Amino acid sequence: MDEKVLLNLKINGERINHKVLEGLRYIHKTCSQRKASEILGISPPALNRYIRETETKIGEKLIKSKNTGSELTSFGMKILKIYDRYLSRLKDFDRIVVCGGYISSNLIGKLAENHGTDIFIYASNDYEALQMARKYIPDILTLDDPLLAYKNDLNFIPIAYDYLSIVSKKKINKLEKLGELKFINVPYTSQRFGLEVLKEKKIKCNIDVKMRSPYDAFFFAKEKEDFYTFLNASKFQGSNLLKNETRHVISIIPIKEKREIKRFIDFILGEGQKIVEKEGFISINR
Repeated sequence: MDEKVLLNLKINGERINHKVLEGLRYIHKTCSQRKASEILGISPPALNRYIRETETKIGEKLIKSKNTGSELTSFGMKILKIYDRYLSRLKDFDRIVVCGGYISSNLIGKLAENHGTDIFIYASNDYEALQMARKYIPDILTLDDPLLAYKNDLNFIPIAYDYLSIVSKKKINKLEKLGELKFINVPYTSQRFGLEVLKEKKIKCNIDVKMRSPYDAFFFAKEKEDFYTFLNASKFQGSNLLKNETRHVISIIPIKEKREIKRFIDFILGEGQKIVEKEGFISINR
């Protein structure tokens, strides 16, 4: 199926047609309205009329004459730069683009390395990664916690299991001890599984610090007295008191239909499960 996206812009409250925007592009390249119109497959008078009508609507000049032909005004150049910026977002990368949670995207990186798949990774929390996916930026979305997939009715593919460890400078051998410590929160991660256990057991949780990434939370918990946090056991060593209660799925969601993505997912669900276990996760086959 052939696809072509035609982009229009709204400037000063007025819509600028893609023909005008493409006209500005080729006038800038050729310094000629005649050559620009030939490239676009329209007559020079038609292109000139489109541009003049647009100038009247937005109240700004877009092109000006010079001895050797035509060139864009400073405002016309601003419009062209905005247009090019949006066009660049619509172009596919030459690599598979992955947006996802810190833990799941790291695992995907290891799997891609072993499979020989060239990928670009944007690691963040699950919420921010989902916002990127809604803008159709990544090819694959990865989630550390399936909660957002359930809430947004997304068909996710489990690729591994993980559980939470309790990370603290102090040795934790009883959950009740956590009520005496301060909790380091990392929003939009799988920490909610541990928090739900504390709630069920009526153990007080004193959320004192919020951090953006689990790596920052790990170092903070190891350096400061009287602090603890819940982090993925695949990456962070700690107490395994919550191993059974916090087992959860690591998942991926293909956003775009590409042959190389299907091949990569087939590898992950097959031979890639050996890599999953090597990286400290639990295989979906267990």
